[in-house]
Order: sequence, then C-alpha cells, then structure tokens
Amino acid sequence: MGRRDRHRHGRKKGRVRDDATALRFVEVVVNGPKTWSLAAALNPDISAALDQAQDQAATEIVGWFAQHVTTRVGPRGRQVQVPVEKIEAAVIRHFTSRAGDPHRHLHLQINARVWAAGGWRGIHSVGVRDSIEAINGIGHAAVVTESFPTGTGRLSASAVRSDDLAAARVGAGQ
Repeated sequence: MGRRDRHRHGRKKGRVRDDATALRFVEVVVNGPKTWSLAAALNPDISAALDQAQDQAATEIVGWFAQHVTTRVGPRGRQVQVPVEKIEAAVIRHFTSRAGDPHRHLHLQINARVWAAGGWRGIHSVGVRDSIEAINGIGHAAVVTESFPTGTGRLSASAVRSDDLAAARVGAGQ
C-alpha cells in the first residue's frame, strides 16, 4: 500500500482497491483559450488576473464537489447514498502546454477516497461522471466572469455561447 492510500496520521483510508482499474482521483482541468495565456505572458496584470480567475474556478469546483458528491454506505445490495463530510483536493498549476508554448491551466484532482458516516469510503464515481458537464461549466463560468484589473480589460463573457466557450476572448475595455 502506497503513501497516498493513508490518512495524514498514517491510518489507512478505508478498504482501498489495488486493482488496475481502481479510481484514485477525479480530475478536472481548468483552462481557457490559448490567447489568454499569450496575453498573460506579455502583461503581468493579465497574468495575475488569469491566475486569480483560475483559482476562483478551482475554489468553486471544490465547493460544488463538497456539496454534491456522495458515497455509498451499507452491505452490497442494500447500500444507500449519503453525502460526504470531507473531501481532499489538490491543484497543480501549469504554465505551458506539452509542446512548451504558453498555455496556463490547472489540474484539479479530487481524491476518490472521501470521509462519510464515520469512515473513508469510495466516491460515487457514477454520480461524478454524470455531473462532469456541470462541473466543467462551473469552472468555465468562473474563469469567464472573473474581472481583470481596471485598464487592462476583462475576460469577455459577452462573446461566450453556452456551446462555444472557446469564443471568449481577452479584450481591452469590453
């Protein structure tokens, strides 16, 4: 059993699956059009604003998980879903794409082990999978609507259609 399978006090986080298909974490990527990253590379105010917007998106996504994610409790065949009491999340910030060009994005990883009903249990992954579009929408909306500092413009929500978030752009005074 690896270190990631243990609670910070060294106790095991419930019965941890060790097979090849075991879910270790749920990942959500928070990003936007590459033009935002290019603008951030050229302007420190835009850089700071984009970081703040992505941080806000991560906070809102973790908040959504904390309020809506469930786990199962009880013997097989008679399990009931219960809300989680505690989740663990990590945020990894990247400034470039795999090719090395500017592309700021966050990898938000939610531990698949959650605390509920007095123990560590597996997250209800089907419920998370069924909600992934809503989760991505929370992140996109938070990034798109977070304001830039005065004088440098802001992320333009007016250019965003619900089916085409890539149309959002950085625009001075918009």
